[in-house]
Amino acid sequence: MSNVAEKLKKPEPGQPIMVTIAGQEFEIKYPLRVIKELGRRGINLLDAEGFTNPANLPEMVFAGLKTKAPELSLDWVEDNIEYHMLQGLMPYIAYAISNKWPEDEETKNETSPAVNGLPGLPSGPSDATTSASPTPNSGI
Repeated sequence: MSNVAEKLKKPEPGQPIMVTIAGQEFEIKYPLRVIKELGRRGINLLDAEGFTNPANLPEMVFAGLKTKAPELSLDWVEDNIEYHMLQGLMPYIAYAISNKWPEDEETKNETSPAVNGLPGLPSGPSDATTSASPTPNSGI
C-alpha cells in the first residue's frame, strides 16, 4: 500500500497494486483499454513524456484508479492529490504499467557477483582488455 508518508515498498508480484489517497485505499491498474483510451487523448504511457508532462498527470492517475473505483471523478483526483504526493505515487503507477520497480534497475549491478572487489560488469570484451589484431595461434 502506498502512502507518501510511508517508505515506498515494492508490491508483491501478481497482487493488486494498492495506493492510499485522502485516507482511502484504492487499487491502481492500467489494462490495455485504459492505455488505449489515454492514447486517444494524446497521453502515451509507454513513453517517458507521458510521465513528465504535468498536464497529463491528473488524467494518468485518474485512468488507473477508475478501473476499480468507477465512482471517482477527475475532479476528485485533482482535488485530493497534491503535486508533492506524486513522488510517492509515481513508482506504483510505473509498476502498474511496466511491472518494473524503480530500484530494480538501480540494484541490478549490486546483485551481480564481484570479481577482484569490483561490482559485476557486463560480460564480453572491452576496448581496455582486447587488442585490435588477433595474436598468432589465438584461434581466430
